Amino acid sequence: MTHRVWLVALAALALTAGGTGTTAAASAQQQVSLPFTLPTQPMSAADLAELPTPDVVGARAIGDYDAPAVMYGVWDPARGTALRAFGLSNRETGAPASPDQSFRIASITKTFTATAVLLLVDDGRVRLDAPVARYVGTLTDPLPGGGSATVRRLLNMTSGFPDYGHRTDGPFTTAALTPQRVWTPAQLVRVAARYAPEQPGVFSYSNTNYVILGELVARVSGMPFGTFVRGRILEPLALTDTRIPSPTRTAPVVMHGYLDASGERIERAGTDATDWSTSAAGAAAGGVSTLEDLARWAAADFGNALLSPRTRAARLRRVPSSHLLRGSAYGLGLQIEQGWHFHIGELFGWESLAIASPRTGRVVVVVRNACCGSPFETYLTAREAMPALAPVVDPVYRR
Repeated sequence: MTHRVWLVALAALALTAGGTGTTAAASAQQQVSLPFTLPTQPMSAADLAELPTPDVVGARAIGDYDAPAVMYGVWDPARGTALRAFGLSNRETGAPASPDQSFRIASITKTFTATAVLLLVDDGRVRLDAPVARYVGTLTDPLPGGGSATVRRLLNMTSGFPDYGHRTDGPFTTAALTPQRVWTPAQLVRVAARYAPEQPGVFSYSNTNYVILGELVARVSGMPFGTFVRGRILEPLALTDTRIPSPTRTAPVVMHGYLDASGERIERAGTDATDWSTSAAGAAAGGVSTLEDLARWAAADFGNALLSPRTRAARLRRVPSSHLLRGSAYGLGLQIEQGWHFHIGELFGWESLAIASPRTGRVVVVVRNACCGSPFETYLTAREAMPALAPVVDPVYRR
């Protein structure tokens, strides 16, 4: 079902030439065609009784795959909607988790960053198959292939640029030692350049790609990344509880996030990472949202509703990405499998998942306030809340 809504958006376009900038701002009525409408009727008591009750540790010690709290939302045209929260949002004060609380969405941020780039493609200001260096100057010079990798290859993770994340000596791992350090995109690119490159043309998940794309948005639009996202994405779609900050800024959040005990980590399990700088994640993973806002984002097909049909089709062309979820594929900032569109997110303190079927109008959003063991618990919660996800989750995480 197609739901058509009329929204008024303020589009601010900055055009720069010869070192001088001119800004043309226009208020225009924009027609946004959404793939489906989220159901609003509450689930029946019988359907609620079938929903999962995740295990949470509350104030107890946090193990490898534990979390103090789990929240999820289900939107199903056949059953209605339900928002659930279990455990503690703040272990120090004992405040309970509540479905309206904001949390860090981690790499779901990439769906916003990709949409921002694709809006510039629709504006005629960026070409998908042009070298990204055309738009970001010398930023990519330290990277192998930095002068030739195209915008499309950064978006679909086939640039070959090494990932600076999940390295034992990288910014994410050492964040506990300097939690308030502010990283610039240029610094993150230089860190990434220390590591061996991947094979260009083959999928390899890399946060480096999206740090660079955030800079592309800022430089081409002539405005801060966060300002562009707010004006062209958040406001038109009425995502009032979502914040996608500029890369060096950290957005406030209500739900606290904690480190779990997984891996050989410098950080101590149970450490509260809520107020750590997210600049190490930047345009790749620095966003904040809520269950309901992410559901609305999913109903906009993760930004596809804002794009032209041609650009939307380009976004859905995919490459195999089985190491993310066996059998899945990756489009331009979007995971795709068996008709489901989604993205997983992990960042010190939070694990999140937003997944939707544009064909059926089903949506599930899940967040756990501990990281970073494995996303399998997040996927399993989504699977238990939405049995239709069995073909996606069971081949990978069947118990």
